[in-house]
Amino acid sequence: MYDGKLNTMGIRIRQRLAHNGDLPMGELCMELAGRAVAVHRSNVCRLIHRLG
Repeated sequence: MYDGKLNTMGIRIRQRLAHNGDLPMGELCMELAGRAVAVHRSNVCRLIHRLG
């Protein structure tokens, strides 16, 4: 469904956005880093765009 490091996090991010649609990009990146997924903000932005 999703490529790269964010593959396993796509569903979780979708759930977080459904619960609170106004999440700052930096907050999402920090949450991912806390789960040992180091990604650039632009990659998270592209994933969110693909999630719709």
